Amino acid sequence: RLRLDAQTVWTDVGALASLAHEVSRRNADEAATTRAQRLLETVRGPFLPDEESPWALAVRAHQRQRFSLAMVQVCEDTAQVDGRAARRLLERALDVDPAAEELAHQLIAMHAEHGDLAAAQRVLRLSGAMVHLQTGLPLSPRLRAAATRLGLSAD
Repeated sequence: RLRLDAQTVWTDVGALASLAHEVSRRNADEAATTRAQRLLETVRGPFLPDEESPWALAVRAHQRQRFSLAMVQVCEDTAQVDGRAARRLLERALDVDPAAEELAHQLIAMHAEHGDLAAAQRVLRLSGAMVHLQTGLPLSPRLRAAATRLGLSAD
């Protein structure tokens, strides 16, 4: 068993855990944008992208979920101060994880809330393409239902 001193050694997994905890305190202020930018600087892609061992896949899935949930939370907080900044942050988060439906769902909702259904439709189409490319699966029923509620075409 290997133990690393957190005061001496920096890891992306540890940094993401710390940032996610910080974000979970839900402060809707201008610092929310800074927290989102720190998340984006920490997570630049999938955890060990070339490793296909079961342990790595499990950690990768957990890290993806942690990143997505933290970004959704911090972007909700940011939107209370600056909606445009929140949408830009979500777009950057989707650059990091293009198949993250939770991020796409949030961005689609924000675009629709601001009356930009064309942008919402673009995100929906891109998300559908990326989910299919990475997993071979169609969009989730939840995202399809959200698109239908907004009058968007999920196909």
